[in-house]
Amino acid sequence: MTRLSLLVPVVLLAGCAPVSSGSEPQTATNTSKSTNTSTSASGTATTPGWTVPTRKVSVSHDPAVPPVPVLVEVRAGDHADEGYERVTFAFQGPLPSYTFQIVPQVTRDGSGDPVTLPGTTFLSIVFTPARSQAGTGPRAVGYRRVRGYEQAGDYEGYVSYGIGLNGPDGATVQVRTGESTRADGTNVVALDIRV
Repeated sequence: MTRLSLLVPVVLLAGCAPVSSGSEPQTATNTSKSTNTSTSASGTATTPGWTVPTRKVSVSHDPAVPPVPVLVEVRAGDHADEGYERVTFAFQGPLPSYTFQIVPQVTRDGSGDPVTLPGTTFLSIVFTPARSQAGTGPRAVGYRRVRGYEQAGDYEGYVSYGIGLNGPDGATVQVRTGESTRADGTNVVALDIRV
């Protein structure tokens, strides 16, 4: 069951599994339940279901470990007709807890070195407990808003990613999250960025 330690829009994304550039959406089986939403100090909601994450937003899950949830896939999709672009994170096993926030610079876990991302605004997302098998290299995307993403860390149960965005400035970037389960049992966290 999903607990929200800070109230955050969790939008059901039934039938909207991750898509790669140029591919058709895959059908997803949604096992999530609706969650009431409101604004909080973690971000100012600007329209229903959307938030501006200028402060850290947290979504809590309580997976029984071991085994630790494994990130197996990260994809980006363009849903311009619906007004957003999406980055999805697919896990084998239960969903971990996660936080996300607009940051001035994404840094590598441990070293603190900057992660070079395309774009002018940066979104950081961190999953725990988790480990990754999704690859670490940068992925250029080149959509209107989402320009690319890269893993920033996979260490001691934390997996972090940075997403590079083109404008608007960080104070007005609108984000919503959703969770779904695919027919094969893979659990998905989706971050939608409004265009």
